[in-house]
Amino acid sequence: MLKQLVLYAVLITAVICAALAAACAQAPAGGSKELSFTPLTYTNDQYGFSLQYPDNFKEDKSREKGTMVFNAVGPLVGGRIPVLTVNIFDSGRAQEQAIELIKAGSGSDIKITPLKEITLRDGKTIGKISTTSWYHNDAKFDMRGLSLGVVRGDYQITVTLTSIFAMYNEDKYMEILNTFTLK
Repeated sequence: MLKQLVLYAVLITAVICAALAAACAQAPAGGSKELSFTPLTYTNDQYGFSLQYPDNFKEDKSREKGTMVFNAVGPLVGGRIPVLTVNIFDSGRAQEQAIELIKAGSGSDIKITPLKEITLRDGKTIGKISTTSWYHNDAKFDMRGLSLGVVRGDYQITVTLTSIFAMYNEDKYMEILNTFTLK
């Protein structure tokens, strides 16, 4: 069941990415603050970005295939885990890719909130944030994810934190997403 949950969290990233297809730009703004967690850093030189995440999340390279370039599983909380994923999508096919993946992942009743533009912690990157909720048909519980989308040319970087609805922590997830930095 845990493997199904992790797989489904990966798949929902694609769904959320469909809602994040609008292009994002860079603009001056901002400032930074201290993190509430001890960070590890994931850096992707190919796509030119980095992201900090809590040191109690463990990377799972076995799931890093296809569109997924990074996957880390957080600590067990109440019998469930949060999952952090980074996917790179063709920005022109984001919605189509999302539909294909969600159908393969046994999800239903998908609801995506309107996009909200934010300036990230680096003070210059503008991203689009959205939450998504859905029902996992195989595992039989409600899920929720918070995603950040940044479009760069013909691809979209989508960072998502997912957990079961009852364990969803938007403040913590937003803090992690705000560490995203373009090079």
